[in-house]
Amino acid sequence: MTVNNAFTGEINVEGDGMVNIHTTQPISFGAISPTSTIRFGANATTIPARAYGHVEILGAGTTKTLGSGATIVAGNLVIVNGVTLNGASDNTSTIQLTGDLTLQEEDEFNPALKFGITLSGGRPHALIFFGSKAAFNQLNILEASVVSVTEGTLPRTLELGSASGGGLTIQNGSELNLGKNHLSIFGNGTLNSENQTGRIAFDRSKLSITSQSAAHSNLYTKSLSDTVSVVATNLSGGGALFLRDSLFVLDSVKNLQWNTPCKWLTYPCFIYQ
Repeated sequence: MTVNNAFTGEINVEGDGMVNIHTTQPISFGAISPTSTIRFGANATTIPARAYGHVEILGAGTTKTLGSGATIVAGNLVIVNGVTLNGASDNTSTIQLTGDLTLQEEDEFNPALKFGITLSGGRPHALIFFGSKAAFNQLNILEASVVSVTEGTLPRTLELGSASGGGLTIQNGSELNLGKNHLSIFGNGTLNSENQTGRIAFDRSKLSITSQSAAHSNLYTKSLSDTVSVVATNLSGGGALFLRDSLFVLDSVKNLQWNTPCKWLTYPCFIYQ
């Protein structure tokens, strides 16, 4: 089904049905099957906050805005190259995703109004990035999910946080596998600020935390995947970074002061700026 103009009534989508939205007019959905696909085309300007199956966001050179609150995607989410997807102005936009996320942006995916991503379902997830950087307000990994960032010829950067807070939360039993990609916590973002014990797997990655938050960050690493090339912190808000597991650094540690008697490669460690 394709919608090109204003549509009166609700659209119900059953089974593996597909709906193409090619209108600037608001569309009202009824029941949507979790195996269906909704495609928001070039003329669509908003993504209503509700439950979907698979979602594709199309229209290179266009800007679209998520609704306030949670947009639930039971399947996969694809955002094509050249689309700008912003969160709502109240900074509450979050996409709750059970499947995989594909960002086809060839440069940087860096919205002016960032939104959050929550990955759950206790299953493997892929974060597939084509460009050099992907930026979100918050990444939550829940329910013993294992999230892997795909690797390219060159490392990519996953940047999390904003002036409003955010950062990275990996729930107990969950994992983030960065591979050779880099992790940057930014703005007022934090890492596992409530001491959640989910782990990060590094492979000679760079870890950077530049945060004005007063909350502490806690780093748990995955055994045998605990080597970074660089650790850099600038913690100006009173928060600290606690190393809860071993972390091997190949190149350099920048802007760090160690809380005596904490020594390198012992844990738990307390890093502060």
